[in-house]
Amino acid sequence: MRLHASSNWLALSLCCLTTTLSAAAEQILAENGKTEYVIVKPTTPLPVEETTVADLAALLRQATGADFSIVEPTQAGQHSKRIFVGYSEPMRAVAGELEELANEERVYRTVGDDILIYGGGACGTVFAVYQFLEDQLHCRWFHPWGDSRIPKYERLALASCNRRMMPSYLIRDMKKYSWDRTGCPTSDDFFRRQRVHNNTTIAPTDTTLVPLRQVGRHIHTLPALVPSGIPNLPQRCGPHPLFKNKKYFETNPEYFTLNSKGKRTYLGHYCFSNAGLRQTLIENMEKLVAAGRATDTPAVIDVDQADTGGRFCYCEHCQALEKKYQSPGGAMFDCLLEISAHFQKKYPRIVIRFLAYNRQQTELPPAAEAIPGGRLPENLVPYFAPITGDFSKAWDAPSNQVIYDSLASWGRVSSRIWLYYYPSTFPRPLIHYPLFGNILKCAHDYRIGHAHNIRYVFNDEAYPWENMGFVSLQLYLRTMLANDVTLDIETMVDEYFTAIYGPAAKPMRAYFDELEQLMAADDGYLRWNPDPRFINYLTVDNLLRWQRDFDAMEALAAKDARALMHVRTTRMNLDLNTMHLAPKIKREQPDHALDFDQIYARYLAGIETVMANSHNIAPGSKKPWQYEKMLAAGDHVYAVTKEPKPLPKAFAKVPPDSIRQVTPACNKTRVPPDPQAAFGIALAADAPHLGAAQYRFNDSMGQLPALQLDVPVQPGREYQLYYLGRTALSRECDVRVPAAGSGGTYGTAFIGHCWEKNEPEQLWDLYVSCRFDDAKVYTDRIVLVKTDGRTPPIQAAATTLTQRPSTIMIAPVIASADGDPTAVDWNAVMPMAAWGESFSGNTPKTPETEMRVAFDNEYLYLAYREQRASGTEAAPFWNNTVDMFFAGDTLASVLQVGVAPSGRVRCNLYTLTKTSDPNSNEDIRVSNAAPFEGKINNQSEDGVWQWQMALPRHWLPQFTTVMQANFFRNHGEAKLSLSWNPIYTRGYLNGFHRLGRIYPGRLELSGRDVTSTRRVCNLPVMDGNHAWDIKASVPSGLDLRPAYRIAARLCSNATLKDEKATSRIGVYDPATKKVIGNRVFPIRSIIGEDFKTVTISKGVTLTEASFLYVGGFLPEQQAQGDVFLEAFVLEPMPWTMANGN
Repeated sequence: MRLHASSNWLALSLCCLTTTLSAAAEQILAENGKTEYVIVKPTTPLPVEETTVADLAALLRQATGADFSIVEPTQAGQHSKRIFVGYSEPMRAVAGELEELANEERVYRTVGDDILIYGGGACGTVFAVYQFLEDQLHCRWFHPWGDSRIPKYERLALASCNRRMMPSYLIRDMKKYSWDRTGCPTSDDFFRRQRVHNNTTIAPTDTTLVPLRQVGRHIHTLPALVPSGIPNLPQRCGPHPLFKNKKYFETNPEYFTLNSKGKRTYLGHYCFSNAGLRQTLIENMEKLVAAGRATDTPAVIDVDQADTGGRFCYCEHCQALEKKYQSPGGAMFDCLLEISAHFQKKYPRIVIRFLAYNRQQTELPPAAEAIPGGRLPENLVPYFAPITGDFSKAWDAPSNQVIYDSLASWGRVSSRIWLYYYPSTFPRPLIHYPLFGNILKCAHDYRIGHAHNIRYVFNDEAYPWENMGFVSLQLYLRTMLANDVTLDIETMVDEYFTAIYGPAAKPMRAYFDELEQLMAADDGYLRWNPDPRFINYLTVDNLLRWQRDFDAMEALAAKDARALMHVRTTRMNLDLNTMHLAPKIKREQPDHALDFDQIYARYLAGIETVMANSHNIAPGSKKPWQYEKMLAAGDHVYAVTKEPKPLPKAFAKVPPDSIRQVTPACNKTRVPPDPQAAFGIALAADAPHLGAAQYRFNDSMGQLPALQLDVPVQPGREYQLYYLGRTALSRECDVRVPAAGSGGTYGTAFIGHCWEKNEPEQLWDLYVSCRFDDAKVYTDRIVLVKTDGRTPPIQAAATTLTQRPSTIMIAPVIASADGDPTAVDWNAVMPMAAWGESFSGNTPKTPETEMRVAFDNEYLYLAYREQRASGTEAAPFWNNTVDMFFAGDTLASVLQVGVAPSGRVRCNLYTLTKTSDPNSNEDIRVSNAAPFEGKINNQSEDGVWQWQMALPRHWLPQFTTVMQANFFRNHGEAKLSLSWNPIYTRGYLNGFHRLGRIYPGRLELSGRDVTSTRRVCNLPVMDGNHAWDIKASVPSGLDLRPAYRIAARLCSNATLKDEKATSRIGVYDPATKKVIGNRVFPIRSIIGEDFKTVTISKGVTLTEASFLYVGGFLPEQQAQGDVFLEAFVLEPMPWTMANGN
């Protein structure tokens, strides 16, 4: 341990905090390395009390050089001077009548020559010992790595004292369990000495530092309490073991969210207004209580929403409760009030805790007037989790006004608030260690929280082990202030720097102060998962100056190994950010003196220091994620320090200072090496089986329009640049790229740091660089080029292949076949349009495929036939299948059905949900195997493979007028795959956006599908004497082989001068300049408020350019008024009729 004692500490006699007596009343604890005192243990000490007693003896010996013997209570009478720790019979005899202490309350006092140290509750005595050492000996424990200040005393004299105190926060949980997992050899002592609980992990042999029992899971627990039964959902809490076999979405779908489309879904939340859900919650919570034997003990049960964005429920009852409570969380609050009332009567010692989290959900409290009595009951406690705040400023800063107001409002409706605190941002998706000056912000938040009646704090932090920057100072301040918020922050910071940095303390403090001041002055809103380059003070001048300062600090600490170690680990995040911004440094100061290879080597050495101090790993053991995370961050930014591969020659005319190149990253995933990549690294993702990789420009501030690019899968091509589009930038913009990692399918290339404050409207051309190989898509860089807005983008960049429009077909609706696909007259059903080769678009030579589709009211029917079928069932299964994807009105649910030549069928259900980030629209995609609920008749004979299938419509994703679908024929090798819908579409796992469309029976064109000069309530309207003012183009992608029956639903308010006046509907072909179908009808037939159907009697063969129109009144001026169109209707003529049979 490091000791910084001065002569001021020698022979020091410390006075009590409340009373000072004369020197004659002093107790001499030790003098000249000798002591007359012994330490008396409690009668039945807990294991942690045994540890504490031994630690007290060791620390007193370290301070005085004296041996303080530890004796049993039965031996106390043999000694005249004693330090009693905890409760025992001789201690009670000395103490006299003892007042009952509250949980966590601590006392140390002198009685004659004796010293009594004891406390209330399970932890009180342990923490009273360290309170005594901190107050009376001025001991400090600064760091989880064991750094402390234990002053040396030749003569330790203690004045009479009597201190009784309560900690500011009654429960102080600094996520110690994360240190337990690393095996850090010194962290146990640090957290115990700093009086920190370990409330998240309960050790089976010693629960002393777990003052409040957790019954069930911790946070986001509703999926554990009422599991849907759908496996592998992206939720923080899976089913609790007691309910692992429950399938509530199957048995009680009414418990779950009614989405905005009016459909129950397990992807969102719960219908909190549902009485059955409330009763089930109560019953399951009681089962937890019984299983945990907590019926009559203090305990907490977390009941809070899944970590998923969006509103809770759109049913009318939940919406009414939102209005009643004047909060998006209204329905949940009402549900919790009912549950808490039940528990208050039956289990009065149990607290029900819920997250005040996410502005769309429960961050904003209920209105006081909606709560009986105006306040939440004592057993219902909000768990304030301000993840939407500005992480760079304290809660009382203007940027956090909403957070502060929410906290204050919770204080008005709650007798107590518990805090789920975020001390740091999170390294997602870019693994990083930022250089943010937001350490003191946390200290101020603790004071603000205490002033608003917060008494419990749990800390969810991202960087506790690495010791980079000042995270350990932040931890020290939080532990100290959680114990006593009145402590002087400046004094604590000074003591920390002196102890940790020794000879380099003064310049290190100046560096710290500068970061804090710069962060306070930064006008950005720092979100929970930022780009570390977001802050505007990471200028080249600052980075270079700070590097020089650290060189000087290392020189100052050169003879103090411990201080030098801390200086070097503190430097690690500066080194990371310096490497990350190497392109900027080279651009602005090409003559800089930095050696990036040396910086990288120094960073790697720092990792080894961190591992040696924060972890206890046996030789040969696998390095933990923390090691991989640090290494991944360093390798990524070190790659950026190298010169990238040249851009295409066409970019040579662009001034170098007008070009930026940015590498992408993915959540919790290393960016792997790729020798072909510009910087030697690239994100890899599975290439869409058929189609294109998607890239999207996104502005998190919502000020700039999105840009999207689909790059067709082109195996074997080297890296090429593709033009994404032209846009201004913001401080929080990025480009989403395909990736495969934790937390979603998309990686991110942060480009907001390229935004220039002095030119905020500057336009940039964006290019993405990618290649395809081995069924993967690799993305290595995003290239930004400054533009004046008039110069066209650089044409040397590769262009994407022309995308065909989505295929559209209208399938016949037949008389009921009762789910028997062999009962369908398939000869009367027209085959689907010919399939094409998936990567060329060419018509295939072999094999020959034919698919037919029909509906009745209950089933979708499909018939497939293939000549010269290739083989039998393959391994893996999907290498030789007909692969079908079905979606409903939205893409929230997509069903995949695969059929092998053997007739075996496999199904997968893909679902979408949102992330927990309320400022993100990123999707999470989940795949689960699904049982096949249809019927199939399969035959394979003489090289001909054919099957007929019936799929229940209730089993398919629900749709109203159109089913979205894709059909593929897989042959193992991608180049042999065939597709019905356009070949350049993304596979669903990369986010389907352009499926084909199948309309049962008819296709209607209405609303915005129709052009008109006027609209009334979205209905196209035209003056009857202005012919062709209502038109609709033939939908791109429509199957043009059949003849179509064309109709229009019309009405008119016309007044007639001539009862014989007519109008017409028709189809016009611009290529031939001819009307290719029309129908003349009397105007009087459509006059009135009801729409009338007008039909062209003969089938019309449409062309790609043809359009439908409503003609004018004839004779002209013989009628006056408007014509309104409800819809054009297209129905294919029966197949036999269309072929003249």
